[in-house]
Amino acid sequence: MSAMPRTLLVTGFGPFGDVADNPASRLARALDGAAHAGFHIVGREIPVSYTRGIDATVRLAHEHRADCVLGVGVATTRSTIQLERLARGSSGPTPDVDGICTPVLPGPDCLESSLPVDLWAAALGCEVSDDAGRYVCNAWLHQVRQQLAVPVGFLHVPPAGADPVWFLDGLVRLVTSPDVP
Repeated sequence: MSAMPRTLLVTGFGPFGDVADNPASRLARALDGAAHAGFHIVGREIPVSYTRGIDATVRLAHEHRADCVLGVGVATTRSTIQLERLARGSSGPTPDVDGICTPVLPGPDCLESSLPVDLWAAALGCEVSDDAGRYVCNAWLHQVRQQLAVPVGFLHVPPAGADPVWFLDGLVRLVTSPDVP
């Protein structure tokens, strides 16, 4: 990576449904202000909203001149940390925190993350998933990926959450790897 300091925006979804204390938000907030391996991290909570969460991420990316954006969400049915490779152009029937359901998303039927997913997953020591789900996480990746010209990816954490030190250690491995463009 460039020797020039870079800004990584990490957005974590806030409360929704039965998830009053979202581990995604906890991770993003814990990472806020960290500076490691040439990256400065801006971590923010965003609402579990098809419109407000996506709009907030795009605004924050521009405001902080982010070189890379990583969304984080909780996958209540998964037990491992997974980096998402694909986002679909449709969502399921579950309404967001605003009571809105967005079954069809503008744009292509399927989009790949613009992060080098396999490289990030190897550095972080996590799994790769080809299914970002059918809820706001999927919509976030699908829409933010289209709206920003910087690399955009999405990470699902289990209900137990993820240790910020784990993430920072993985980020150091990532930016010091000779395979990173």
